[in-house]
Amino acid sequence: MLAAVPGSARNTASGVLRSKTPTAGYAESLKSHPNQHNRVEFEEFRVALAKLPSDQREVLLLVGASGFSYEEAAAICESAVGTIKSRVNRARTRLSKLLSIDSADRFSQDYTTRAVLTVDGRG
Repeated sequence: MLAAVPGSARNTASGVLRSKTPTAGYAESLKSHPNQHNRVEFEEFRVALAKLPSDQREVLLLVGASGFSYEEAAAICESAVGTIKSRVNRARTRLSKLLSIDSADRFSQDYTTRAVLTVDGRG
């Protein structure tokens, strides 16, 4: 493309193009660690969560992910507090089995995921 441009203009254009080319230092500063592992974990979690019965999934998301108390979740679901506690426990147990994990520490450092899988969010 630059061959059709007269000599001095071609040299100027080539110099501008070279100055716009990122240097190795610049390219290195753009490098970031891959996050595919987190995406794979999230997809596995999403698929397992979808396999839960809807009543268990609902209360697990209310209590674990959204931070509602058992009492608040019971009011939202129009159920007894004991029913909510039971559903959350069954959902956490089933989700852990679906994900083949025995501790939230082995699955993710993400707070929301840990909160959904455990009672206190610590594993």
